[in-house]
Amino acid sequence: MTLTVVWISCAVHAYQNLYMRGDGSQTLFTSYLSAFTGFMLILVAGQNLVMLFIGWEGIGVCSYLLIGYYGSRVSAVKSANKSLIVNKISDGFLLGSMLYLWFYTGSFSYCSLATFQIPDVVSILVLLGAIGKSSQLFFHVWLADAMEGPTPVSALIHAATLVTAGIYVLCKLNLHSQSAVGILGAATALMGGLFGLAANDLKRVIAFSTCSQLGYMMAVLSTCDDGADFAMGHLVSHAGFKATLFLSAGFFIAKKKN
Repeated sequence: MTLTVVWISCAVHAYQNLYMRGDGSQTLFTSYLSAFTGFMLILVAGQNLVMLFIGWEGIGVCSYLLIGYYGSRVSAVKSANKSLIVNKISDGFLLGSMLYLWFYTGSFSYCSLATFQIPDVVSILVLLGAIGKSSQLFFHVWLADAMEGPTPVSALIHAATLVTAGIYVLCKLNLHSQSAVGILGAATALMGGLFGLAANDLKRVIAFSTCSQLGYMMAVLSTCDDGADFAMGHLVSHAGFKATLFLSAGFFIAKKKN
């Protein structure tokens, strides 16, 4: 997962040097992208829940700054606020599960948690946090609107960072065997596909494609004991083709404007 985040981020950073050329605040934009990548690396490389939450919280804040980068546009500000609200709700669920685990086990370490049977209430809280971050059914409202940000932002958010964080956490904490995960994922996959068919904006079509693919990842988690491995495999392959789709879309949109 770490390598996936790194190579997708490198590709997006290289792309934005051309895409954002001439923007007076390109340095600020680049710093937001770099911070976003840094927090995602903290999330996936940390060895305990504290590091995970720092990364989880950081990517949420950075996504708000990046989606609302064009602050002079009302639609961009509204979209950024919507993403922040949904992300904060998911943050609250994850924080609640962490505190419960601390009182239950006395540890935030993954190694220590592996020796305990995680209570159902913690599983539910983590699942609610994950579906908010990964834009599952009922929490999907912010994902398409996030297209108000520059195209490099869309590529980074949808490929290997923000929206995949929920899937990663479920796999990391081994909470993928619940039947609710599979049902929710299947419903999200269907919903994302139908909404994508109805969309008439290229970036929104790709955004709903992301929603659908995240649903597939969530659904496959509960299919068998190796569901987490299959989901992570799809996550990595999805990162590659989704980043390519968004970066290509940005190129065609820029050409059309010119």
